[in-house]
Amino acid sequence: MHKKFFIYCFFVISTLKAQTKKFESLPPSQTGLDFANTVQDSKSQNILLYANFYGGGGVGLADFDNDGLTDIYFTGNLVGDEIYKNKGDLKFEKKTISAGITNDGNWSSGVSIADVNGDGLLDIYVSKELYDFQPERRANKLYINKGNFTFEEEAEKWGVDDKQRSRQAVFFDYNRDGFIDLFVLNHPPNRGSYSPFIGQDIMKPEYTSQLYKNINNKYFELATKEAGLVKTGFPSSASVADFNKDGWLDLYVSNDFDAPDFLYMNNGDGTFRYQTEQSMKHTSFYSMGVDSADIDNDGNIDHNDS
Repeated sequence: MHKKFFIYCFFVISTLKAQTKKFESLPPSQTGLDFANTVQDSKSQNILLYANFYGGGGVGLADFDNDGLTDIYFTGNLVGDEIYKNKGDLKFEKKTISAGITNDGNWSSGVSIADVNGDGLLDIYVSKELYDFQPERRANKLYINKGNFTFEEEAEKWGVDDKQRSRQAVFFDYNRDGFIDLFVLNHPPNRGSYSPFIGQDIMKPEYTSQLYKNINNKYFELATKEAGLVKTGFPSSASVADFNKDGWLDLYVSNDFDAPDFLYMNNGDGTFRYQTEQSMKHTSFYSMGVDSADIDNDGNIDHNDS
């Protein structure tokens, strides 16, 4: 028994050693990717005031100019967002200024990519947060792709310049009208141990996540209340899938801190029903991420949150 176990362990170790290296770290001098999301504490901006101060920012990967190469969009917290064009052979060129990506001194937290206006070019939606008493600095941005690797910021024009505290957003066609809709994950005030919001009720309906309905690829209309999605939590990410295989996309929202996750089942009539307790034997607290897939190949969509 011991001899067999020793032979098996030797075989596993030898096999692992024989495997070739799968990844290699390339320096910015070679790739051109020199973005750094540097975060520094100050008296007015620190984790004691904002619990999510070290939350970081999202990264978006997409072929923005349809040349067959994947480009990169980095979101910055105390630094501006940057966009890089893929030139091939793992070499990138920073195109932030010429692309029309602006730095207004706001705090980007997430980036979502979709063809919002159906013109065959991928657009960029950037979620903003922090700055509790400066809502104008929390206005989310929508960069509409104009072609030739240039963008124009049109969030207000499209009606999606949400000024709450948005961590992330997800695009999906919830009503099956052929137009991509938008669900924005909003937090209440991001209070730390010394936040002025300590002791206050922050689970108010006004801080709920928001659903925006795409109207004919021309603008978005707020549809949160009519869809039955007014529920406040601490959402960090969301996953979209047809969980019950009825042909309609459902929504799973992972919540940070002490809020349970939200499972919304699509009723197929423009509304959702909250079904966490009815469908889930257990949900996580302090969830930061979620993904959905058919893990065991049984034809049913599973999900994992962390």
